[in-house]
Amino acid sequence: MTKGLLWLAVAALVRAQDAGALAARAGKLAAEEKFTEAVPLLERALKLEPTNSEVRYRLGYAQFRLKQYPAARGHFLAVVRAAPPAHYSRYFLGRIALAENKPAEAVTWLEPVRVMDSASQLAAAYAAAGQPLKAVPLLSTALGAEPWDSNLHYRLGRLRQQLGQAELARESLETAARLKDANREDVEILIAVAKAIEGRRAEEARALGEKIAARAQPEPDSLVALGVLFGGAGLEGDAVRIFAAAVERKPEHFQAQHNLGLALLRGGRTQQALPALREAVRLLPQSVEANLAHGLAAVMNQQYGEAVPSLERVWQAGDVSPRAASLYATALLRTGEAARAAAILKTAAAGAGADLNTHLLRLEALNASHDSAGALEAALEAARAFPAEPRAAMAAAQQLARAGRYREAQPQFERVTARDAANVEAALGLGDCLQKTGQHEAALPRYRAAMNGQGTSLAARLGLARSLVALRRLAESRDVIEEALRLHPDDAALKIEQARVRARLAAAP
Repeated sequence: MTKGLLWLAVAALVRAQDAGALAARAGKLAAEEKFTEAVPLLERALKLEPTNSEVRYRLGYAQFRLKQYPAARGHFLAVVRAAPPAHYSRYFLGRIALAENKPAEAVTWLEPVRVMDSASQLAAAYAAAGQPLKAVPLLSTALGAEPWDSNLHYRLGRLRQQLGQAELARESLETAARLKDANREDVEILIAVAKAIEGRRAEEARALGEKIAARAQPEPDSLVALGVLFGGAGLEGDAVRIFAAAVERKPEHFQAQHNLGLALLRGGRTQQALPALREAVRLLPQSVEANLAHGLAAVMNQQYGEAVPSLERVWQAGDVSPRAASLYATALLRTGEAARAAAILKTAAAGAGADLNTHLLRLEALNASHDSAGALEAALEAARAFPAEPRAAMAAAQQLARAGRYREAQPQFERVTARDAANVEAALGLGDCLQKTGQHEAALPRYRAAMNGQGTSLAARLGLARSLVALRRLAESRDVIEEALRLHPDDAALKIEQARVRARLAAAP
């Protein structure tokens, strides 16, 4: 290294050390909220190191706190350009846009961000942009992190008023009022629990929570907030215990019943979840979330008749997600309303995010409603939409075979057997297609592959016997039929085939 380059390297190192020292001093001032004093130090540090994104971010934050929005925006924009994705800088750019009454711009900055209270801020942006429907779920997300915040409940209530959801709005506003008057000690404990959970100190969180739960008469809202924190941390057993205590204190508390049911459902205790979710729907039938959870629990418990009214309310509220549609359609299908189920699933299958299960359930509903043409088209749609899925190919193959289109069914069955050589149903279907198109020699190994399947044994042996007859291998066919009759002695088709083979053998020279 030449002396000139060495000098430049030393000078850069000195500048970096000086900038770091200035930033450290500014950091201490910022921690004391002395932002006016921190700004000039950070500006000096940035002059020494103009490419230091961390210093630039800190300067933007200090200016944001001082409401020097144009200057702060410039620094945050520079950080986004230099060090993407820069979520924290995007967050503050969204906050600045909100402060300047630019909700559409705020949405653009905040949508990809998942830091701090970004859900609450994005909800505010959507609400200000006149899109309350998008704001509501974001406030629900924010409440999952801060369930004690009366302001979040209040904002949710006002949004629901705008949407004409009177009962839901009343529930949120009443919760907001109760939490606003709540024991301040409870709020402090809940904040401490949230911090312990964030630090992955589960035992500390439990111990803190007991300060609320162990009271002689704990506030139901405080219990619900505590249960939400435990549930969000994956402490389902603790969440169930706390929600159950809230229900015991106040059985008519919607959030207590609803969250108890959800916690039990997440813990796999579906039968126990059903009564709580049933009660939640009775208390607040307007709640889409409660109806969806109740419908899910009822379907999982095979209580399809009970599931239908709740899932119908979800559907009528405009939830056409594949999950909601599949649940509703399943309940209808199992209660004998296959045509209605098929119509619902047609809408769901055409929507974004529809999975293969939605398509296959639609196919089942069409078959159950005896719409063979519709079922065939649905199966072909599934195969086109999911070309790499053996289940889609199998569905298309079976429908084509039922329609007598064996040459078209054959490549679909071949796709399945190529991916899953042990699939006996596909082997049987392929054997049938080959037989129906006169390819008897090729059909033989397919039938043999299906002979050991529990549900394919009889049909495979019968198909094998018939192809052997077509190939004039009558003695082999007779042996196959006799073995099949030992396994299925009462099958009429085998007995008829046996009589035909015996007659042909007797007539043979």
